[in-house]
Amino acid sequence: MVSFIIRRVFFGFLVILLVIASTFFLLRLLPGGPFDKEKKLPEEIKINIERKFHLDKPLHQQFLIYISGVLKGDFGPSYKFLHRTANDIIKDTFPVSLKLGLTSFILSLFLGIVFGTLSAFRFGRFFELISIFWNIFAVFCCCIFAHNHFFFEFKSFPAGFV
Repeated sequence: MVSFIIRRVFFGFLVILLVIASTFFLLRLLPGGPFDKEKKLPEEIKINIERKFHLDKPLHQQFLIYISGVLKGDFGPSYKFLHRTANDIIKDTFPVSLKLGLTSFILSLFLGIVFGTLSAFRFGRFFELISIFWNIFAVFCCCIFAHNHFFFEFKSFPAGFV
């Protein structure tokens, strides 16, 4: 049992590392840079900005700098909001994400228990088909509709950095 848990933890860290690495390298493969949408910068200022964000270094050094920061809990600067770090943005938006996540978890847990119990008692009948359809429909349609409704009508959930 202990070896099973150790294997699971090891492969969990391996998956996280692979996701971080693939995201890092795939974003670097995209054409352009984080400051290309701004007005044309003088070459000296562009070089200073690239030096500040370590974009002047080779790709493997950029990755090692990024990974060492992630292991320390530092996700680096924000390219969109120049005077903020990614940690500041996460700290500001995490309570809303936690509230939304816990609310959806509790609601789905409650509905899952109710529909699962009713489907077990009415196995193979019309109610089971309705509950299966409802699960598919809720994931793809109702959640998007509810999020947009709560954002535009009640202004209670953020729709991103609008």
